Amino acid sequence: MNFTTHLTAKSFGIVLGSLTGIVAFSSTSTAAPTSQVNPCPGIYYQEPYNRLVVVPQGCPPNAMMTQLVNEQSTGNPMMPNQQSLPEEQQPVLATIMPQMGKVSVLLKNATNTPITYQVVGSTQQRTLAARAEIMLQALPVPTTLTFLRSDGGLVRVMPIANSELGVLDLTLNGAMGLSDSQTTVRIQSSGKVNAY
Repeated sequence: MNFTTHLTAKSFGIVLGSLTGIVAFSSTSTAAPTSQVNPCPGIYYQEPYNRLVVVPQGCPPNAMMTQLVNEQSTGNPMMPNQQSLPEEQQPVLATIMPQMGKVSVLLKNATNTPITYQVVGSTQQRTLAARAEIMLQALPVPTTLTFLRSDGGLVRVMPIANSELGVLDLTLNGAMGLSDSQTTVRIQSSGKVNAY
């Protein structure tokens, strides 16, 4: 057997082996059964998901579905996983009309001590001197402002009426107790202002 014949026979064996593998692979891939997605997986009926997830229509009811059916029959409907945000739990302090998605805030420090403030995501912490004021312009809404007195005292936020569109006047006073203290102001996209 010469070198050329030996090389050709070896090459033919490699090609034939490769083709056999391809044929075997393609026949197994077409022979595999098609699987269907389980519309009612067992996890819907295990803790804690049985109380958190509403099962799809056609599945047996879990604890959440049973609770919803009971509440609807008593006239007290509840949507699952519905939790209110902190600003929804607080009373509205003021309402402002955003202009092109932005507001300006006139911040007045009516205390006798400096107050550190920050527009979260827009500014670093800054200091507003005692009895001073500053105009924070073109803040995108929603936006959050935070306050901290340098003497550790409590802060109360008081809105003052302003006739300018898109401008919110906030006066920072000393608070009498923890129940009056407010360290955060949230201006929502709708223009509602909450302090907490």
